[in-house]
Amino acid sequence: MSQRPCYRLRNVTVLTVAFVVFTVGALLLMGWTMLSRWSYAEKSISEAVARFNAVESARVSADLERAPRSFLARQAMDVAAVMAAQVAHHEHTDRASLSDCLVCDNWIADRQKTGQLTFSVNANSGTVSDVVGAAKDALPSDVDGWAEMGVDLSALLTGSGAQVLIYQRSAGDADPQRHYLALAPVHATTADGRYLLAGLSMPVEDAMRESRLVQSSTDRMGREVAAILTNASADMRKEVGRSLAIIMSATTFLLGLNGWITLRNSRLLARSEQWHRGLLANALVGMLVHKRGRIRFVNQRMAEMLESEPDKLIGTPALGWVHPDFHEMIKCNVHTPREDDNPPEYYDASIVTATGKERWMNLWIRDLAVGPDNDVLITAVDITERKKAEHQLQLSEQKFRTFTEQAQHPMCVIQDQKMVYCNSALAEQVGLVRSEDGSGMSLRQIVHGDDWLEVAALLQKMIAGKSETERIVTRFVTTKNEVRWHEVQFARIEYEDRAAVLADSQDVTEIRKLMQQLDSERLRDSLTGLHNRRYFTESFLHMEESGERRRQDLTLLMLDVDGFKMTNDTFGHAVGDRVLQAVADVLRDQVRDEDIALRFGGDEFVVVMRSVSAAEAEATVKRINEELSVHLLSLALEESTFSEDLCTMVGLSGGAATYGPEGYDSIEEALRVADERMYRHKQQNKWRRHGVFPGSIGRTRKIG
Repeated sequence: MSQRPCYRLRNVTVLTVAFVVFTVGALLLMGWTMLSRWSYAEKSISEAVARFNAVESARVSADLERAPRSFLARQAMDVAAVMAAQVAHHEHTDRASLSDCLVCDNWIADRQKTGQLTFSVNANSGTVSDVVGAAKDALPSDVDGWAEMGVDLSALLTGSGAQVLIYQRSAGDADPQRHYLALAPVHATTADGRYLLAGLSMPVEDAMRESRLVQSSTDRMGREVAAILTNASADMRKEVGRSLAIIMSATTFLLGLNGWITLRNSRLLARSEQWHRGLLANALVGMLVHKRGRIRFVNQRMAEMLESEPDKLIGTPALGWVHPDFHEMIKCNVHTPREDDNPPEYYDASIVTATGKERWMNLWIRDLAVGPDNDVLITAVDITERKKAEHQLQLSEQKFRTFTEQAQHPMCVIQDQKMVYCNSALAEQVGLVRSEDGSGMSLRQIVHGDDWLEVAALLQKMIAGKSETERIVTRFVTTKNEVRWHEVQFARIEYEDRAAVLADSQDVTEIRKLMQQLDSERLRDSLTGLHNRRYFTESFLHMEESGERRRQDLTLLMLDVDGFKMTNDTFGHAVGDRVLQAVADVLRDQVRDEDIALRFGGDEFVVVMRSVSAAEAEATVKRINEELSVHLLSLALEESTFSEDLCTMVGLSGGAATYGPEGYDSIEEALRVADERMYRHKQQNKWRRHGVFPGSIGRTRKIG
């Protein structure tokens, strides 16, 4: 069953009826036009035949009365017309030869007794005798007698008619034969102003016989014309009959087809209306149909939402249940039909029920057809609870904004790696004038470039729902290019119906500096300022435990201060500390930038050297001792507590070993080997341990 809307079925019926009516009207109009034209043509033909017969009968009767003179006069006029045309077209340039022109008559070609002649006569001084004389001259020489008739020369020369003369010709031994001479003006003059006349001669008996032949020919022609018209009339009647039969058959068929289509469409219309009404009545959403602003249908669900009954709503204004604040917003769409290809309009509007309650509905407005007077369907969905939730959400958002604005630590909401909201504290931290300036700002603009990839990956992970909370320490860059360290706590939230990340950060720049300072103190020797043994353990032993191998070897140079115990015993611990500081100063000055000098404990020092063999490292001990002696001497000259004897009493013994691909497999083993080599070197410098140095006898120990 077709589920097309009822208004489409109604339109199909109307269009079918209109087509049938138009077709039948066109066929009837065509038939009526054919009949009218046939009647008019038949009447015109009948009248023409009657007029022809009457005129011909009258003319023939008159000709018989005037025959054969009238007959010859008409023939002479025809000859004169031909001659005039010849003269006008200069077919005869020799006017003198016209009087000698005797041409066989084409009208009766087999009769030699009749001829045409042309001659001229002076119109000013000529007389009938002159005309007759000229005619005699033009006629054959056997003309022997004339029976003159009255001739009006001026009428003959200037008029349009012909005049007839009778003359007599001798026929040898027979009786003389009477002839007619018909004269007619040629209406063409010669160069000397003479008029031309055309003449036609015929025996009287022949003229009478020819006139009767013309009469019989005319009668026969009239009968033939009448027969042809009669046959044509009969054929046309047959054609009109067949056309009318076809028209009536087509009309009957179309009327039957229209009746069948109308019946079928009426059934489909009833079924479709029943189906659609059932569908609309049982729909889960509210529906109403209005026309010209008046409700003409409303389903049960719509009536329930309006807290009324369907029958009470029929005929009421379509906007009667809409809150007045929303009238202007949807008025034009309710009363103005839109084109069929335009999308429907959606509106959130407040309504007032029959009991005075206010509810929210989402309205969907759609024209059911295109036209100035069509029905409009309004579908409504109750969204009161959603509006309440949105209101609560707005209140919650206002509370959230109030809380974040009053918070002392920076906070922001992130969506699509952009800040959609930031509080005043964050705006102040990154150098923005107002917090609103941060809305829409890319987070990449404030996160340090080295930290961005890590932050972006973490945000993407949280937006995808793979994590709810995260913590990270990163760097923010202010508008003045100042780098600040922040500890950021991320939490996944819903912001404006979309997944977002709330970032709550705390500036830890000063704390980080303090921690770095504390860490530096923990890993450095407080007396010398060099890295201590803890630093060596955490940096190098951890590297070995993790299995990481350097591409280049590390050479460990172990150093021990010779004569240090004797110095403490002789000059005191304060001088001993100054000696250790002097050794540290020399090491910092002598080692390369990529090398690291450490105080390993007591009077032992270690230098970690890269790309240097153990032998090359041990060779630097001599140079370091020389620099140490110079430095101690300068201290003795500057400080009264120092003695020049320290230059020879204090020195360094060293041993080196290499850890790495070309050396020992472990740092501990390399340290052990370096310590053994340093001990052997120290045995060579054992004279420093016994205090054998010039000027040392007689000195007393200084405390302090």
